[in-house]
Amino acid sequence: MSTESDIARIRYVAAENARTYEDFRWSLVQFREEQGLTIQDVGGRLGWSSSTVQNFEASETIPSLADIRRYALAVGGLLALSIYRPTFTDERKASDDQPE
Repeated sequence: MSTESDIARIRYVAAENARTYEDFRWSLVQFREEQGLTIQDVGGRLGWSSSTVQNFEASETIPSLADIRRYALAVGGLLALSIYRPTFTDERKASDDQPE
């Protein structure tokens, strides 16, 4: 059975994962723009329609890791992944963020 602190930690980690994912997706768009590429350019490189690229960048879809990697390569980048255990400070934030 989960304790309140376990539930708070799980909620925090889930929220942090969602935020990190959105930050990551935004970084792809920024990287594309820094390379001077348009949505149409990327679509052409990937064989995707412009609307598919737009949906990808707007988080309208849940892409596969393979699609994220292909997109990164299409804009001239490389995909690097990491996984980490939240630090005590992160876990402390989880309990601090919960209403009393």
